[in-house]
Amino acid sequence: APAVFSYVLWAAVLCRLFCPVSFSLPVSLLGVLQNEPAVEGRMEYIAQDIGFQEKPTVTLPVPGVGQAIHVHLPEADREASVNPVQIYLRGGAYLWLLGAVSMGVYGVASMGRLKRSLRGALCERDNIYRFSGKGSPFVYGLFRPRIYLPEDMSGEEEPYILLHEQIHIRRGDMVFRLLAYLALMLHWFNPFVWIAFLLSGRDMEMSCDEAVLSKLGSGVKKGYSASLLNLAAGGRIIKGIPLAFGESDTAGRIKNVLRYRKPAAFWAATGALVSLLAGLFFLANPLKAKGNPNIFYGVVTTVEGVEGAQETIVRIPRFGDVALPEAEDVSLYLERDAEKIVMPGDLLRITFSPKQEISLTTTDQYGQTLYQFNPMPAGAAESIQVMGEGFSMMRKENDRYLFTVPLGMADEAQAGDMLEIYHYPSADTTEEVYRFPQAENPGQELLTAVEVLSVDEGQYDIWVELTAEEAEIFLSEFGFGISVNLIREPRQAGEEELSESELPAYAGVLNEDTGSELLSLSPERLRNKELLDGMYVVYVRSISRSAGGFDLYITEEDEEDLPLFPFAENCEFRVNWERDKLSYSPINFDKFADLITQSAKVTNPTVYCEVVDNQIVRADLESGYYRNGFTYEGPLNSRWQWDSYLETAQRDWHMTAEEVLENFYALSSVENADIADTAGTERIEVYTGDIGDGASGLALFQDGEGKELGVEFAHISRAGWNNVYIGEAEGTGYILTVHIEDRDTYGEYSYQVYRLGEAGEIRQIAGSRFAFGGSYDYDDRMFQGWADNLNYYLANSHLILSSQEGELRTEKVSEADKYNYETLRRGQ
Repeated sequence: APAVFSYVLWAAVLCRLFCPVSFSLPVSLLGVLQNEPAVEGRMEYIAQDIGFQEKPTVTLPVPGVGQAIHVHLPEADREASVNPVQIYLRGGAYLWLLGAVSMGVYGVASMGRLKRSLRGALCERDNIYRFSGKGSPFVYGLFRPRIYLPEDMSGEEEPYILLHEQIHIRRGDMVFRLLAYLALMLHWFNPFVWIAFLLSGRDMEMSCDEAVLSKLGSGVKKGYSASLLNLAAGGRIIKGIPLAFGESDTAGRIKNVLRYRKPAAFWAATGALVSLLAGLFFLANPLKAKGNPNIFYGVVTTVEGVEGAQETIVRIPRFGDVALPEAEDVSLYLERDAEKIVMPGDLLRITFSPKQEISLTTTDQYGQTLYQFNPMPAGAAESIQVMGEGFSMMRKENDRYLFTVPLGMADEAQAGDMLEIYHYPSADTTEEVYRFPQAENPGQELLTAVEVLSVDEGQYDIWVELTAEEAEIFLSEFGFGISVNLIREPRQAGEEELSESELPAYAGVLNEDTGSELLSLSPERLRNKELLDGMYVVYVRSISRSAGGFDLYITEEDEEDLPLFPFAENCEFRVNWERDKLSYSPINFDKFADLITQSAKVTNPTVYCEVVDNQIVRADLESGYYRNGFTYEGPLNSRWQWDSYLETAQRDWHMTAEEVLENFYALSSVENADIADTAGTERIEVYTGDIGDGASGLALFQDGEGKELGVEFAHISRAGWNNVYIGEAEGTGYILTVHIEDRDTYGEYSYQVYRLGEAGEIRQIAGSRFAFGGSYDYDDRMFQGWADNLNYYLANSHLILSSQEGELRTEKVSEADKYNYETLRRGQ
């Protein structure tokens, strides 16, 4: 076949060397060598994150070579700060760059040297120049190429050679040669690219020779061959110069000229078709492998096994709780400790051979009835891959699931927002590398739009409810083709007055929480299993996963040596993810136990337990952020301090409340505001005085008929510091109290927002406490949200009474600038 066909085929090699992506076809050279699908059009033999892999691996198309390389690749050293492979990669990158730059400098210097040697060449006509002495003719230049001929060339030879060089120019061979040299610069370390550079140059010259013979006829073969031989005897003045090329491999070219015969049209067309098909075969990537129906995605969780031991299972949407199968290969998640390959919360991809028929059968394992994989023919799974971590999934009725979406996908999400979940059906999920998808992809489709049930910032979770099919798609495409769009809950009227940076994390309608009727947890009744059905408060010290209950706890009677307080088999576990109100969200037992264990390191977390038949059927953890120092603060006011004053005055001086006010206090201010559920507005009287133990103040709240509804008390002693405010937000009036205690290395801040009922009962709107120091894990981002909540109420209120720092004040001022994130945040 004419050499022009092989010359054209070098374009496929050039494309491969320059372009990392290509199209896919059923038939592909790379598919023959390695039947792996491309990733976004790119064949990846060496993973981009190889420097971070626990066991670095490469996947080369030549059998046995990859395994030979694995032997010499060092595994990750956890004691070192840098993976050894990263050091090799960095050194190799510098070495590659040095080689590429050196070749570039050499090419530019060679062209400059040649240009200087051609200063004496004379222009004969158009772009034809003569240089003195002997040598091979050549073309020099890219945009205005010139033909340089030796001065001793005979008149018989010149027509052949001149036509040869003109064909080079018409075909744009100088551009191809430049690209070939640039490819050689990039791949200088690859000996096959050097060979390709030489052979492509040979084929270029031979195809040009054939073009001359095709134009002048076969009768000039003898004269043309003689001219090639004569010119070769004169030597070459160009060598290794990308923009200049001349005659080489004279013997091979003469043989090709002598055996050349112009092909018939049929064979020329056949050669062109074969070349086209071969080019496609060389350029194409293999198609993505057909979908394997025996791939399952699920979330690892634990169940209580024999004698209370925790056993690992995998929860798979549409199937249920399945015993973890044996596998030939189990991959780690990033650089996790090899002793903890699979952990609760992991997202697993379990792959069986497509040649196996998989069914699920029930089995008694770990003391429970679970499903298990039953492959036919029997055999272990091909692989179990850990594709993510930190997931939770709980099954509900009608095959629906409570599911966690990573908070990083929508870090501004709040309960009540809408979350649109998109997936990319064409995503290549056969890769083992965990990838985040592009945020915007024109091929993505809406999977579902769901309400955000709650947000667990500590665990980095967004809780939503999905169908089994939606959960399955999310798990299978997570990291490859899943993205979300957050639709925020509309703001309430009045919030537009605050700038975006001032909007509080709690931006919903002011809610009221009157609490629940709580029974006293009698240790005697607990031991005798005679508890009344109802709600109890328990201050937990530890939880037993194996026994399924609280094994150490404190009751309101503060008695030790208490029996296990057990959970019912179908006990419901919930947690409050809000920091200033109660709004419980369901969680699984593992996460509940984790939160209890973490919280118990800093305090005895409060759990409200609904008890039936002496077992806990629902356990509500008051806060999911105890370890960070945040918790909801229930209804509380300082009336008890004023009542103790009155008791002392009645006992020692036989005075009534009115007489105490008259004798020891003076009226400081009076105002009216809607702070209670009684008709009209309420009267607020502020008194200051000294009963003999230091200055103190009293805010007295009365209804329109003068009936006392409530009291807030403040004293200059540290134990009596109190800040009392009156405010209104979203059309609702409220009383705000703020308590600030900072002892440098430890302390706590708290605030309460409430209204008064018709009988004076406290109707809580918001209440929160933040403690710091000691074992608390301070989170500045979470604290900013907490402080913004407080500042929201301060910005809509004014002071009526304060004894902070031992100074009694009653001026009506805003203190939003005094207590905010910048003034209260802990040092970093």
